[in-house]
Amino acid sequence: MEIKDHNIQLDEHLQEFAHEIGIICALEAGGKLPPKEAYKQIKSRWKDLKLKKKSLFPKIEEAG
Repeated sequence: MEIKDHNIQLDEHLQEFAHEIGIICALEAGGKLPPKEAYKQIKSRWKDLKLKKKSLFPKIEEAG
């Protein structure tokens, strides 16, 4: 049951990540955000997502 709950939480984090990346890309495409800043923000969001995944599935991360 715990794995299922973690999968649901991870799915929520993935959806949030995708939404944020969509906004960043739209801002960059619209000229409101420089490409380097967009890249920096995307990289930061990716690192955050990886940390969230690691906190949900620590044993999987150690094996991988």
